Amino acid sequence: MDALRAVQLVSDMAYLLLGIAACGAAMRSHERARVDVAILFGALATPVAIQEIHLLSCTGASGCVDVPAAAELTTALALILPFALLRLVDDVNDVPAWQLWASVVSLIALAAAFAVSGPRPPPWLVVLLTAYLVLGTSYAAWAFARRAQLTAGITRRRMAAIACAARSTCRTARCRARPGASRS
Repeated sequence: MDALRAVQLVSDMAYLLLGIAACGAAMRSHERARVDVAILFGALATPVAIQEIHLLSCTGASGCVDVPAAAELTTALALILPFALLRLVDDVNDVPAWQLWASVVSLIALAAAFAVSGPRPPPWLVVLLTAYLVLGTSYAAWAFARRAQLTAGITRRRMAAIACAARSTCRTARCRARPGASRS
């Protein structure tokens, strides 16, 4: 294992531990905000676990273990991120109900379309998936940044940190959607 792979493994373990901790906190306390955080970190941790199952199993001569429908599952979990972020925005600042419904309907429709499109989704679907991810995370970043400006102290720093993380997620989605970017 080289140094880069070791750093990736440590980073992946952090995502997994955050996901487990968030889900545990949500099970102990049924507050909506904790459930929303568990949805967000669970949606981030599960694709990491799928990736690690594949990577860690490739060390032996018997070949790699592939998780069935890994691409479809990973894409569906990635599509949960804008919805989960919008729910978190709703926890700190009221979001119109139609936005939550539009987000969940888009999530279901896009995940279903991706699942039935096969291994090579059509370009229009890739554009729609990317637009949903970029617009959803951009809106959440804007909403958290706006909320940070209206508050003070630790709440301001927390809202700014969430806005920064949402912007980073948005940038990642834009970079991954560029021509020539790998699908893995």
